[in-house]
Amino acid sequence: MTGFSHARTFAWWACGVALMACVVAKPAGASPTEPDALDTLREGHPRLVVTAEEFEDLRVQRATDAVLDAQLKVIEAEAEGWLEAPLLERKLRGRRMLGVSRRALERITTLALVYQMRGDVRFADRAVAEMKNVVGFSDWNPSHFLDVSEMATAVALGYDWLYDHMDPPTRALIREGLVKHAIGLSPDQWGWDWRKKENNWNSVCYGGMVVAALALAEDHPAWAHHWLDSVQVHNPTTLVEYGPDGVYPEGPGYWTYGTMFQALMIDALRSAIGDDLGLAAAPGFIESGGFMAHALGPTGGAHNFADGDEDFEFRPVLFWIAQEAQRPDWLRHWQQDEWSKAIQSQTRLQAFAPIWWARMNPTPTQAVSADTPRSWQGGGKNPVAYFRERWDDPKAMWLGVKGGRANLSHGHMDAGTFVFEADAVRWAIDLGATSYHALESTGLDIWSRGQNSGRWKVFQYRNEAHNTLTVAGRPFQVAASAELSGYTPLSASGEAGHANGQTGRAAVDLAAVLGAPVQAAQRTFAFVPGTDRHVVVKDVLRVPPGTEVVWTMMTRAQVEPGTHAGALVLRQDGQSLEVVARDGAQGQTAGHWDVQPYRIPEGFYGGPLPDVTQLRWRTQADASGQVDLRVTLRPAVQ
Repeated sequence: MTGFSHARTFAWWACGVALMACVVAKPAGASPTEPDALDTLREGHPRLVVTAEEFEDLRVQRATDAVLDAQLKVIEAEAEGWLEAPLLERKLRGRRMLGVSRRALERITTLALVYQMRGDVRFADRAVAEMKNVVGFSDWNPSHFLDVSEMATAVALGYDWLYDHMDPPTRALIREGLVKHAIGLSPDQWGWDWRKKENNWNSVCYGGMVVAALALAEDHPAWAHHWLDSVQVHNPTTLVEYGPDGVYPEGPGYWTYGTMFQALMIDALRSAIGDDLGLAAAPGFIESGGFMAHALGPTGGAHNFADGDEDFEFRPVLFWIAQEAQRPDWLRHWQQDEWSKAIQSQTRLQAFAPIWWARMNPTPTQAVSADTPRSWQGGGKNPVAYFRERWDDPKAMWLGVKGGRANLSHGHMDAGTFVFEADAVRWAIDLGATSYHALESTGLDIWSRGQNSGRWKVFQYRNEAHNTLTVAGRPFQVAASAELSGYTPLSASGEAGHANGQTGRAAVDLAAVLGAPVQAAQRTFAFVPGTDRHVVVKDVLRVPPGTEVVWTMMTRAQVEPGTHAGALVLRQDGQSLEVVARDGAQGQTAGHWDVQPYRIPEGFYGGPLPDVTQLRWRTQADASGQVDLRVTLRPAVQ
């Protein structure tokens, strides 16, 4: 650390010391009649998320709750493996220490939980050793503040849950470390001011700071007041992003990250001071659990837009949000096989799965399943629509559709894209993210989001690598937005014309996103369940005559020519899908298929994807400047 940084740190510490020297009766800026949040601070420890009484209830409940007992056995086995493992070292990978912080979070909370369940001091001693070790680091890498927040969460929860196991000097050492490395850092030591950002950083960083401040509140009330004041001012900036319906703009993958820490913070506020400061009431926040239920396909894969992974493992926050909303049907995917996926899932926050499971009543999950809608749409910055033939059937047909814009946090040029499953195969895929570290190592700036930023040199972030349109070879306009211009949900029961339900529809207006020379561009999806189950993607555009329009779909399937013009047959895992393109107002086949293994053009970046094939239907506008294109996806063609 430079001398300048030492000076700033001293000044910030001096400010804290001066505050704590006062008789702190009210938060800064509070009116004389406004109640002090710390007046209701729960005395003693543990008080963060779980109290001593709740730990006792867990110990009792596991004797009669097979799922809870199975979860705890998995966690206990993991903790056993850490008793003799080397202590963590302060190592950076590129600009991040995040991997170290995450391992500390997993170890400390898991070891502390196992101690609370079994009373075996070996686990408490090892958790304390982990805490003493990390508070001895020179710093927690504040220039990438997620590293600080996750480490602070780890140490604060360990301090709180193991408070009675530690002697006074150890407690003091850990308190000093939390102030020095986390809640006492001044904003000029941060890499950027995440307080005013709308993305997951806001939730994660406030989560760590508030949890740490609440852990130390009786010893450092000034810092507790500081962070409680700050979170009320700035955390709503990111909570607004969930509105109006719960669609998280950064996609399901980052939903699990931001929402997990948001939930931890809310739970810690409730258990420590009896008040979540109104944060849980933000429009769309709790409703986002519904978005997540629909954004998982029948195979269990996520609609992985915005730097997300298709593979989706269970996260404990799914228990928390279903309980908050009293919607156990949101968990129906995880109830399969007696919750085995939830039981076996090992994440750095696995300790919270049994805690939040024990608060739920999952029994009604099946009872309400018949009433769960088979289609759903939500607005906001990245509007989406989902359609599903049936719940609880991995072979059901499922379609996810997305609008939105590219210049959002973790955004891609993916407006108008879709993902599609049928017969337990994901046929139309989203490529997701590539390694941030690998890209940053090239010197590429992948975090700026202007039209000409380095981010758009990553090929799989561009429209050419998504299941959408490219016109005249041009990239999307990143500041423009594609709205959902129409939506018709699936009915709950059959209707005339379709054996198992009406057609579901969604429309996306792509004109602004495609930009010049496009004058109009409407993409419409028709989801047709029943005996002749299929999906139709229809694009109608007005562009200058002769303009090339390319329709793209990315797939992992093997591709072969079909038996008639404009047809391809895709085969994967013993299943098949026919893809038929027709363009022109009279249904001609003026275009042609261009089928190639996925490759990154010269001058672009990204990792190889040897199992991916690009399907591209290339066509041109007619003399009137009209493009009328229909592509039909029909499963189970032999």
